[in-house]
Amino acid sequence: MSQRSFGPFDLDLATGELRRNCRRVRLQPLLSRLLVELASRPGELIARDELARKLWPAGLHVDYENSLNNAVARLRRILGSRWIATLPKRGYRFQGARTGGARRRADPAAERAWRRARHFWNRTTIPDLQRAVAASRESIAIDPGYAPAHAGLADACILLGDEILGGMDPRNALAEAEAAARRALEIDGDCAEALAALGMVAWRLHWDWDSAERYLRASIAIQPEYATSRLYYAWLLLARNRRREAEAEVFQAWELDPVSSFVGTNVGWVLYTGRRFSDAIARMRETLVLNEHYAMAHLPLGLSLQHSGRVAEAVPLLAKGVALAGGAAPYYRAALGLALAASDQVAPARKILESSGAFDRAIVHLGFGETGFALDCLEQAVLEGSSHLAYLEADPMFDALRGERRFQRIARNIGLR
Repeated sequence: MSQRSFGPFDLDLATGELRRNCRRVRLQPLLSRLLVELASRPGELIARDELARKLWPAGLHVDYENSLNNAVARLRRILGSRWIATLPKRGYRFQGARTGGARRRADPAAERAWRRARHFWNRTTIPDLQRAVAASRESIAIDPGYAPAHAGLADACILLGDEILGGMDPRNALAEAEAAARRALEIDGDCAEALAALGMVAWRLHWDWDSAERYLRASIAIQPEYATSRLYYAWLLLARNRRREAEAEVFQAWELDPVSSFVGTNVGWVLYTGRRFSDAIARMRETLVLNEHYAMAHLPLGLSLQHSGRVAEAVPLLAKGVALAGGAAPYYRAALGLALAASDQVAPARKILESSGAFDRAIVHLGFGETGFALDCLEQAVLEGSSHLAYLEADPMFDALRGERRFQRIARNIGLR
């Protein structure tokens, strides 16, 4: 057989062409040859010196030991660590492959619709996320067996149910995301995108932190180069107050997708929650150079400026974020209300307070120094299933409440303590 399939991958042994979920994965020639050598003999130990002889011509001056180690490490970063087993000082064994025909290729029209969905998803405004939902559903209608389309629908619903953006009721959005991700896994049990989505659902809908971490780690193991799973994992680590690990994951996501405004902005979020306000400001300025109209970048920038005592600079930036995101985006309006209240612009801040949900009202009350009202709103937010409560222990804006018993009880109720 000239075909090897493993997890979401298909490898043509004759050409060295690798596909993941029917989409080509570009490999350097050396890595392609190494993968073909390993996958041609699944389950068999292949000695290190044999691999070295086949990969590098005789007489070529190469440090075979280090070169082979590096090649295997690079291949694992692309495939995930599960497929290549190391037998120390002896060699490597390829495991888990199955022979036979390649998995069915997706309908080209379905793949095009899926790519449109990912494009809209990366823009992260409510209208664009709604377009991502529509494009994902179009892809599913064309090819119901295309797992990435179901996973893409899950991702769009996850962001629409996030309090930063709004657009859907969080519980309904996350329930739809869960159903779509599970359908993707029924089609492809190694769909990294679906596993990452289930990780988000586990903690934001069910407050099941341990299951969330298992799903996200499984996603990363299958597809280490998928920036979104690392970004989601960074959010989870941040919520659990594991800041150093969160920084490592978000910077890894940024390395994998350095031109994404969404990923770059999340680097700023992690720096902001780590009280590294000057670093967050610098990072967000860089992101806005790439895309000055990217709404979300204005949030960590404005909040970092405010926490640095530069509230007069923060207000117009946060107001611009509201305008770019659309006036209905609740968290943007709450962040602006916080800055307005802190700068004694009482009337406009109160106007935002009167038209916000419980979690967002808590933020504005904090701007007025009204801690009792803020705690009342946070307790109501628990009843409403606000997913943004997950960041209570991380977000600097709640520092004034950390000594309050009611705040500590809220944190315990959602599994943060």
